[in-house]
Amino acid sequence: MSRAGLPPRAPSGGAPPEVAELPGGERLELAAPAREIASRHRAEFLDEEERYGDRGLEWCAYDNQWILAWAAADAAGFENLGRQIEWLAGILNARGYPVERLARDLEIAADVVAPLRAVLESGADTVRAGGGRTPQD
Repeated sequence: MSRAGLPPRAPSGGAPPEVAELPGGERLELAAPAREIASRHRAEFLDEEERYGDRGLEWCAYDNQWILAWAAADAAGFENLGRQIEWLAGILNARGYPVERLARDLEIAADVVAPLRAVLESGADTVRAGGGRTPQD
């Protein structure tokens, strides 16, 4: 449930990319690994099912699809995953989500998408270093 006691709305922002190009030219379909990451995340944080319901799982997969796209773009030298993760962590923090779970999510993502492991683990380090938190947090 959201802070107001209502389930979160379905993701309504721009649709995340469906495919990313990995270093070396390999194409990565993003939806299936994003759903796998979300499923593993939910298995570790069982309280999220009661708190967020099925919409929470949708949001997790949606966010992870963006994360994987950003990570692939970072690995190719076109993006800075750390900056994007700080932005996402700030949004999650403002919504009352336990931001330290984002670091674990990035570790799970690194296990699921091994070619992006180093970039995703660096993103987890960014979160642990306080990315997205305001000074009073």
